[in-house]
Amino acid sequence: MTLNDILNDTPKEDDVELCALFKDWEARGLIGCSNMEYHVLLTLASIPNVVNILELGPGKGASTEVMLMALRRKNNGHLTTVDVLPESELVLLTDRSRFTRFGMNTNTFFTQNMQKYDLIFIDADHTDAQSWKDIDNALKVLNPGGFVAAHDLWFNGHKDRTDISRHVASLSAAYGKKYKFVDKWGYGLGVIYE
Repeated sequence: MTLNDILNDTPKEDDVELCALFKDWEARGLIGCSNMEYHVLLTLASIPNVVNILELGPGKGASTEVMLMALRRKNNGHLTTVDVLPESELVLLTDRSRFTRFGMNTNTFFTQNMQKYDLIFIDADHTDAQSWKDIDNALKVLNPGGFVAAHDLWFNGHKDRTDISRHVASLSAAYGKKYKFVDKWGYGLGVIYE
């Protein structure tokens, strides 16, 4: 599957392990993205050169578990998460062997971070100013050929009704990158790439 396939076509929901997770999470009322958004994340994390992943705002850990699934299958890579929520919120993780967590806000993390990443998933503070900072900071630490995926493009559950899609478009242009909105499901996913 090529990047064009991932971004332009509806991913197939044929991954048996992922479908089993969905059923468990739905039964427990713990889904934060749509199933199709999780399929896009699994596919991006499965790309062979994606080995160092950063996630901002893992919440209960559903997207974390999906990306870790890809790393386990490749038997390669590591995932770092950053969240102000306590680690006890990560109730959906089954294996933490390829996992590091920073319990802090994203601004603090980026002031001390020395790593570069192949895939960065942003689903943290959804306010206008902070979502812009998170995308900007992510693009500064993105490896060449890497991807930034921003969730909740048209997040209307927050009192500020942030339109994160504006930041994806303007910052992509500022960094000379392309972007695609994968908005057929959920609140929308924006992917920035070269």
